[in-house]
Formats: sequence, C-alpha cells, structure tokens
Amino acid sequence: MMTKMILAAAAAATLLTAAPASAAQFVFNFGTGGTAATTSGNSYGNSQTFTLVSGGETLQLRVSAFSVVNNQIVQAFVGRYDNGLGVINPNDGGSNYHAVDNIGSTDFLVFQLSKVASVTSATTVAYADDSDFLARLGSTQQAWNQALTSTNINFTSDKQVTGNGGTLTRSLFATSSTGNLLLVQAGGTDNLADAFKLRSLTFVTPAAAPVPEPATWAMMIAGFGLVGTGLRRRRSKNAPHVLA
Repeated sequence: MMTKMILAAAAAATLLTAAPASAAQFVFNFGTGGTAATTSGNSYGNSQTFTLVSGGETLQLRVSAFSVVNNQIVQAFVGRYDNGLGVINPNDGGSNYHAVDNIGSTDFLVFQLSKVASVTSATTVAYADDSDFLARLGSTQQAWNQALTSTNINFTSDKQVTGNGGTLTRSLFATSSTGNLLLVQAGGTDNLADAFKLRSLTFVTPAAAPVPEPATWAMMIAGFGLVGTGLRRRRSKNAPHVLA
C-alpha cells in the first residue's frame, strides 16, 4: 500500500512539472525597411542599436564598426542601407560603396548582445565577386550598451564562411555555441577581394531550465513525507524486542 502511495505521488509530481521553456529565435533585418534601429553618432565610432521581442523574450544588439588600416585598428562608420549594414573607414575616401570589405583595408562589424545567444545564420548581399567573411563568437563582461573596449574579451568559436556574388544565407554556429559578442570580418583564405552588406542575422537564445510550479513542489514534499513515514514504520516493525 505504501509503495503504491509513493508511486502515485511521484507520478502526480511528474505530470505537474512545468514544461521546459523553448528557445527563442530572433531574426534581425538590418536593411532600412527592416528591424527598427536607434543611431548614436554620425561619424567614425558611431553605433546602431536594434531591439526584437520573440516568445516573451527581448534581445538587443549594439553594432559598431572598425577597420584595419595600415596594420592599425581604427574606428569606422557603420551605416544602414537598403541591403543591410555597411562600413565606411578613413581609408575609403570618396570612392567607397559603403560595403564591409577587404579592399585596401579590412572592415569588421562588432555586435554586443544584451544576453547570451547563438548566431545560427547570416544573410549577405555581395558587392564584389566574393563575399567571404570570418565570424567570431565570444564573450565580454562589459555592458552590452557601452562602447566596447579591448578588455575582458574572449572569443571561443570561429567560423570561416565562403561565398560568391548575389544574396546568400549561410549557416554559422550550432545552438550549443553561445556568447554575447559577435565579430563579422570581411575576407577569406583565397586572397580575393570580398565585399558585402550584412542584410540579416539569426540568433537563438538558450532554453531556460524548467522550474517546478508550486503544486509540483507540494507533491514532491508529500512524496518525500510518505517515504519517511514508510521508513519509520519499517524500523518500528523490524526493531528487536528487548526483554525486561
């Protein structure tokens, strides 16, 4: 009888356990007609901030641009155009076409995330024969909405992506690889000119661990109580008789 009661309590607790929260997916469209953005600054060192809500969760991105010019990392301008995000750096002069490129200098975008997530895919629009890029996923202890410094940055996952002309959507990281910092740098390993606008990125936040609801806790406690009662009764039944 006691065993049946314990099993019934355990079964009830299982049925009442809160279902695990599913992962939320965020698709940021960086084109001028896509996800709303807030711009800070209008010159080198500016930033764009994007916000999306999905499945009751909110994810915010702060993107800024940098370039390697004459072996020095310098601040660049991140612009939002019809086909997505592009970069203007001091080396471009008046002949630039606002792309993320490795022509004369190497541009890269840095995304700071308001929470840990994985980056599963990217869509680019090519402005040259090639549109290769390197994606780096990492973490920082710095607040996501502050200008990024070089301290406390740790990149843990790299993905070299290849591609040619046109509009391409390419896979990046598995959902098991997460971070709150993403770098997208123009260029590949083939020494060809690469140039593109970054049209979109897809992020997936980790699923939260299930938390038992109050009713579940009550059934679990009741189950433990029944186990204790059974043990006490067993000890009483099996206790040796002491003769006076």
